[in-house]
Amino acid sequence: MKTGSSGKQRKVNDRPSYRKPHHHTAASLRMCFKSPVDFLRLIHGHEDVRGKVAWARKYPDSFENHNPGEFHEVEAAFSEFKRESDIYVCLHRFWGWKRQERFVSQIQAFHVDIDYYKKRPRLKPEDAAQAVLERLQDKNLPAPSFIMCSGKGLLAVWMINPVPARAEKHRDGAITRWRQVQDRLHKALYPLGSDYSQKHAAAVCRVPGTKNRKRRRKVRLLWCHPNGIEDRSLDDIAQDVLPPRRSRKPRKSKTAKTGELKSERTHRNLHSERLQELKRWALSQGEIPDGKRDHFLFCAACSLAWLVEPSLLANSIFVFATESGLLDIAGWTRDRVRKVTQTVAERAYSEATNGMNNPAEGQGRYKLSKAWILQGLGITAEEAQSLGLVHLNPDPEQCQRHRREVNRQRQERHRRKRGQRSRADYEANSASRQKPWEAHGMSRSTWYKNGLHKRPVEAEETAISIREEQTRKVA
Repeated sequence: MKTGSSGKQRKVNDRPSYRKPHHHTAASLRMCFKSPVDFLRLIHGHEDVRGKVAWARKYPDSFENHNPGEFHEVEAAFSEFKRESDIYVCLHRFWGWKRQERFVSQIQAFHVDIDYYKKRPRLKPEDAAQAVLERLQDKNLPAPSFIMCSGKGLLAVWMINPVPARAEKHRDGAITRWRQVQDRLHKALYPLGSDYSQKHAAAVCRVPGTKNRKRRRKVRLLWCHPNGIEDRSLDDIAQDVLPPRRSRKPRKSKTAKTGELKSERTHRNLHSERLQELKRWALSQGEIPDGKRDHFLFCAACSLAWLVEPSLLANSIFVFATESGLLDIAGWTRDRVRKVTQTVAERAYSEATNGMNNPAEGQGRYKLSKAWILQGLGITAEEAQSLGLVHLNPDPEQCQRHRREVNRQRQERHRRKRGQRSRADYEANSASRQKPWEAHGMSRSTWYKNGLHKRPVEAEETAISIREEQTRKVA
């Protein structure tokens, strides 16, 4: 018994802290895209598993989310799929019973969903995949493990050695680093149509071997890495994608002693400007185009959540929808406005009640990025310039100029508070303009030679003594 017990203990201790994916060459990797069950084994079929597999299925009139289950259960379901349509699977593992980012247990890959047809409608999938590889090469970013066609867009995937997403339950760990890499990859591929709405860890992708019902096309592999799937960790990818970290000592604010804010930029100012520009854009459209109305109202509601109390948020959203002309459109009623903005009101109330604000974990108010707003509204640089939009401007140079102007004005206000004079005031009261030496009958060089610019009170007595000395020398 003692020997058996020690043997069991040794086996537990020898188990690795994280599992590594099976090594695949380019030829074996292509074989994994022949059927749904082969692709499932490529992503999730490993010995040391942590968490459950989440998948979903889309029907013509509904979308069915299957609760995360054990691998062998999902494998049995996928083995029965033959020429099915609209089957989805998540690339990561989950704890619990719900497919949400806060329940991710193990990170297994990076992914970028690329809707290239929005940027280049006539581009073929093979040419789009080549454009993605060239774009990554230009940005000095690593090539993906494979790129597949989802029937309408592309999906680029970087496979990594799976790691636990969190150090402890409800505490961020490796998922924070994963989000930074995801954001950098999406920004690099934004000109080709990267979808920011599918950037989170709970996003699903179509399964090869199935069909896209709407497009009537098969999900297939377009390109795979010549070396197959390499043994790469999350830190290896992050080192190639993210800029190098610099150790910097914390700087003390000059206004720490006075208790003043170093910057006057607050969430309230930001969302107030964003709300005004959204309303200005909506009024310029006359009638907001179909396909952008939900996105527009959701963005406005998120900004209102930072400006009004949760109890007044619903009424403020209705007032804004009326002022922007949204309720004048056929089919838009108060019930539809309430459905679009329901989650915004719930999160605002949750933060006010629990005092928590972490949108990534499904808590608190939303913090929308400018790129995500612009992607849904489709505002161009010319349109933003004609409407005078500063915050919602896709032109980075224009935003940089506005940021420099705001910083200049803020620094000028701080200088006035400290008692420093402006340049115009300084030049108006300068000695070069007033010429005090002429009033005392002496030259400028004599004025500065005798140090009268430092003691102007003694200027009259010094001038008299200088004139008496000059008269004595003449006599």
